[in-house]
Amino acid sequence: MSSLAWKINRIKAMSPAELLFRVGRVVQGKFEKQRLSAGWRPKPKGAVGSRGGLFQGESEQIVSQWRAAYAGQLAGYEPLLDGDVDIFGHLKVNLLDGFNWHRDPESGIVAPLLYGKDIDYRDNDQVGNCKTLWEVARHPHLVPLAVAYAVTGDERYARLVTSQIDSWIAQNPFGLGVHWCSTLEVALRLVAWALVHSLFYLRDEQGLFSRVSDSEVLGNAIYQHAHFIRHYLSRHSSANNHLIGELTGLWLGCRVFDLGAEGEAWAALAKRELEAEAVKQVFEDGVNKEQANYYHLWVMEYLYLNWLVGERYAEPFSDTFRERIIGMQRFISALRPPGGVVPQIGDSDDGVVARFEPADSPDPYREVCSAIQAVLEDGCEALYLSQKVFWYSLIAGRSAQIDAGPQADDQPAGQLFPKGGYAVLRGGGAHLIFDAGPLGYPSIAAHGHADALSFCMALDGQWWLVDPGTYCYHTQPDWRDYFRSTAAHNTLEVNGHDQSLIGGAFLWLQRSKQQIGELQQSADGEQQSISGSVSGYADPQISHHREITLDARQRKLRVTDRIEGGAAALRLLFQFHPNVRLYPGELKHHFYAEIEGEPHRLEICADEALQWEVRRGEENPHLGWYSERLGQKVPIDVLVGTLQAASGCTINCEFSW
Repeated sequence: MSSLAWKINRIKAMSPAELLFRVGRVVQGKFEKQRLSAGWRPKPKGAVGSRGGLFQGESEQIVSQWRAAYAGQLAGYEPLLDGDVDIFGHLKVNLLDGFNWHRDPESGIVAPLLYGKDIDYRDNDQVGNCKTLWEVARHPHLVPLAVAYAVTGDERYARLVTSQIDSWIAQNPFGLGVHWCSTLEVALRLVAWALVHSLFYLRDEQGLFSRVSDSEVLGNAIYQHAHFIRHYLSRHSSANNHLIGELTGLWLGCRVFDLGAEGEAWAALAKRELEAEAVKQVFEDGVNKEQANYYHLWVMEYLYLNWLVGERYAEPFSDTFRERIIGMQRFISALRPPGGVVPQIGDSDDGVVARFEPADSPDPYREVCSAIQAVLEDGCEALYLSQKVFWYSLIAGRSAQIDAGPQADDQPAGQLFPKGGYAVLRGGGAHLIFDAGPLGYPSIAAHGHADALSFCMALDGQWWLVDPGTYCYHTQPDWRDYFRSTAAHNTLEVNGHDQSLIGGAFLWLQRSKQQIGELQQSADGEQQSISGSVSGYADPQISHHREITLDARQRKLRVTDRIEGGAAALRLLFQFHPNVRLYPGELKHHFYAEIEGEPHRLEICADEALQWEVRRGEENPHLGWYSERLGQKVPIDVLVGTLQAASGCTINCEFSW
């Protein structure tokens, strides 16, 4: 889809109030552009200083505790001095020798140094892949460098951090260039600077200000970041996780740094809006309304970090805010099978709020959940003591204790999250997630997928039936559309249509309507059943109803699909993990799945009324692909059943192991 077509669809999706707001933003931008060309830059009324570091406790004691827990990791920080940064696991860039912050490390394209709000960051010919370009400029890699300096005192780490901040400031004057396009990017950079300053503060009470080449230039840059965030907060249909991230940057920036009276006013605004957004964007049962697990993780960590900062500076958030965080942790933990990982559902962008270790966490969900449990759920056993748990606990003035034991699995057999639209079924070694939630949040549902009534299933912690992931955002629109499509999920496609109508890379137009039923389970929990329904498919007359029953004793899963509303061409799809290979059985509608080295064998008895075949890694049209990280995809086996059905058709499939 062209940039112009996307813009037209975007405008069509706006309310009159949002259209008026957008016009006002355009006028605001034109006025600011004129002021910038005349030499204006926002400047603080007084010198910007420090309000104290985030981490509570005596510096020597903190360093001693860190060394006791993580001395074995010290060698891992040494390679950071070479200046290499890993992006999304498939791209490395080197930030030494005059690094150009405007050059996309993937394509080599250099984004223009124009007024930031005039740059179309979706135009790959103009900026390259903005996702990779932005990732480095968020400065997440500077935080582990600052950790290494804080715990060793090695000046090489400090010099590398400050040289990169100096370099970024010199190349990115306020308001100009691709790094002043998106408010979230500005906010995440300010979060990184606040953490770096706090780590430097353990060695010197001036923190960053005593290390950069010009403390006044740094202070102005910090102020300009906060000023930009305050005046360009995401609103209306853009007010999703971006707004919470932006408010996080403003809150941290105005608490860690002294920005005078303006900073106090901005901090108060950020705190007030964060309280409101926690309720707006998170259901009472703890499910983030964007219906995407990774963005659930983002929002959960944002809210928790904000709560910690409130505790640190004696400006606590409300009990409701705290309960939303706990609810989010409990929901995402419920999705994890014992011994396994949280599955992909909805979009995933692989970014981080904060990283303290040299490499990205192998399990960011467990890391953040453990950090929350360490402070908000006293008495929780078997904490996973990553450095994020260690450093976040120190913000609250707590000292997390090491416990290397396995996490206890004390979850009930079945759980229902009725507001968010999810159910979790467990038993017989199986762990199943059923998704009948809304498409996404807010009106554009930017990060949702057309996956209603899809399910994922793990056996003894290993995923067998999966969600496909994301693969790409701003590039390759055909692949972007495929990974969001109904045909890429474990559900039913009708008449070749997705359940909802795609309007752009982060936009849905006609939205499906879905609902989840009551969770039914026997007294002993051995049999659990959940149902749901969805209507859409570009035809308001057609609806899809699904019931899933787990029989733990017999180790069977029954899936019953019912289609109502007229004759239709149906395509039922089951997507298997890359480790799983699918084979035909003795009958045309029998199949079995295996993982090399795994004891389980999954038997599939499909409905004999359908024509069934195994498909894998097809390019045109796309079918049978899985993406574990942005920029990476691998072929997978997909079991596809087709039927030209009359009204009232029912399809039964059974899985046993």
